[in-house]
Amino acid sequence: MSFVYNVAIFSPMFVSLFWAILLLLVPGKSNKAKHFLGMFMIGAFVVYLSHAIFFSKQIELYLFFDPIYVFATLSVYPLFFWYIKLLTVNNKYELKMLWHFVVPFIFSVAMVIVYCLMENPTGYIKHFLYQDFETGSECGKYWKLQHFIFGFSRIFMFLQVAWVLWHGLLLIRNYKSRLKEFYSNLEGRSVDWAKWTILIFAITALMTSMANILGRAYFAVNSVLLFVPACIFSVLLFLIGYLGHMQRHSVYDFNIDVENEGKQNMVNKVVDFDEEMQVEVELLMQRIIDAFEKKKLYRLKDLKISALCEHLNTNRTYVSRVLNEFFDCSFSDIVNKYRVEEAKKHIEMDIDEKLTLEAIAEKVGYASAGTLIRNFKNYFGYTPGTLRNKKRVLPKKSK
Repeated sequence: MSFVYNVAIFSPMFVSLFWAILLLLVPGKSNKAKHFLGMFMIGAFVVYLSHAIFFSKQIELYLFFDPIYVFATLSVYPLFFWYIKLLTVNNKYELKMLWHFVVPFIFSVAMVIVYCLMENPTGYIKHFLYQDFETGSECGKYWKLQHFIFGFSRIFMFLQVAWVLWHGLLLIRNYKSRLKEFYSNLEGRSVDWAKWTILIFAITALMTSMANILGRAYFAVNSVLLFVPACIFSVLLFLIGYLGHMQRHSVYDFNIDVENEGKQNMVNKVVDFDEEMQVEVELLMQRIIDAFEKKKLYRLKDLKISALCEHLNTNRTYVSRVLNEFFDCSFSDIVNKYRVEEAKKHIEMDIDEKLTLEAIAEKVGYASAGTLIRNFKNYFGYTPGTLRNKKRVLPKKSK
């Protein structure tokens, strides 16, 4: 085999194996999400190991792996969804999640049974998978049945991906909302990268479906065609493993922060704003504004909503509700609004540009210039550097 062909066959397999080992070796009960991402990588390794056996044309061995391949293919998406749940909802293993693997198991067992009933299973592999149509005269009912089971498993995979896509994005969105209600700075805490990963999964599932329509044999005869998707999958798997490994914050840490602030007993408290509370609500709104505009509370680094609640002598649910319903923003949004607006004033007043962005970031409560730049652009639509460039080209006022 050519070097290109070998790379195409083995690179996704080795990338997923590398991350599976690394993630499963991460110590600590706080890293259950990472451990489960390692399980996902094991599933991906089995999938690409099966691919490697197929494209190496080891027919007898692939006959054994075909049901395993189907089970692994239908399991990787539920495994990743389980990882998202451990990352954003609950840091506990829930046995009820195992129902996601029931249908993949049924498909796999059905394929094993049908293979056992076949008189010439290798003929089926050659005919349907390698498209060696010289074996067509031997085609029997079990061949067609097996081919139907495999085709139906692809349809189920498409439905499965749609389900994981919808529910996974929903979990990530809800988790981000919870973070924004508690932290002023989401740096290192957000899991937006997982959202894009799920979207890429949907695209790769579509690519896989198209590949199944063409037939894997179509790629087996052309190393260039095989090299392209192999590189895409290898890069995707590496990015998933890297970003998952670098994720330092999960719902486990979020819950600990909430408990450490002593507000966990107020998280689920329901606050009804009736007409009788209107004056109290308006008073609280003004006190929130004063806390930011007069006390400059937003300048505190890594400010949490609990600090604002302590300053206002009220509970977190009450403050969050007021922010959401009357300010139409989250805690993180209002803090970043005041920070970037003050940063803009510093830049506009700093005529000689003596202040660095790092210094301005520190003044307004950010931990780094990078965080300032990102939030500044999100709020104003341009960067602090762009603002400074505009100042340089403005005509000087006549005396």
